[in-house]
Amino acid sequence: MAIKLIALDCDGTLLDDKGKVLNSSVKAIERAKRKGCKIVLVTGRPYVSTKPILEKLGLDNRKDEYVALFHGAILQDTAGNVLSTTTLALKDFIDLDLYAINQGINMVAETPDCIYTTTGDLDLFVSFESYKNKLPIKVRILTQFLGMEDIMHVYKILLVGKKEKLDKIQRNIPGWMKDRFTIARSEDYCIDISAKQISKGWALKQLADKLNIKPTEIMAFGNADNDISMIKYAKFGIAMSNSSPNLLKEANEKKSSNNEDGIAKSIDMHL
Repeated sequence: MAIKLIALDCDGTLLDDKGKVLNSSVKAIERAKRKGCKIVLVTGRPYVSTKPILEKLGLDNRKDEYVALFHGAILQDTAGNVLSTTTLALKDFIDLDLYAINQGINMVAETPDCIYTTTGDLDLFVSFESYKNKLPIKVRILTQFLGMEDIMHVYKILLVGKKEKLDKIQRNIPGWMKDRFTIARSEDYCIDISAKQISKGWALKQLADKLNIKPTEIMAFGNADNDISMIKYAKFGIAMSNSSPNLLKEANEKKSSNNEDGIAKSIDMHL
């Protein structure tokens, strides 16, 4: 059966370690587009830092091309017309902030315009998240958020810290968090928290249904635990060779790392 949709994670998958899209990937995606294949970025990023990638691939400013942002908490076309949004509540923000403080780590809440945190003592990882996603950091004390629920649209919360501490936290996620949220590791330095129904697999299904494309007609590329649901939804779930151990277990295929030509080779092999 022909591939009709290719879903791509950005960081660690489509982007190499320097944050660039390989020319081989660009050319392979262009060949796929000429064959009528839809290309969808399914990313944890906001639109502001995804837009340059869409431009590089010739997908930007189109009403017939789509993107899933914040793991699918925002679904929109690339012209900016929003299909759906799913935010986290102020209570979620407060509860997770108090949890992070008790664990001795940072918590940041991401909106389309900025990153919020209650910790003035920012570590390098928070600063990197701000730089990577082109989102300024706003530090506020917790009580300042109490009147902001109607204007502070939080789509993703991150627990941020050193790998060793997050490894321990990940092994001991409390039940109340598992019951209320989708929780997945995206990087060594952060654990991503989304609204309960939100995941990359859910987002891919919404867009595939809109386009009338079946899972058997989908190829998906990822590298981290937060890509697992997407990899499992697509018939052709492909992991970069330097992916997380959990993703490697779930993938149908394993290709070269994000710094090599794995995406191009896979596209050309299946198309």
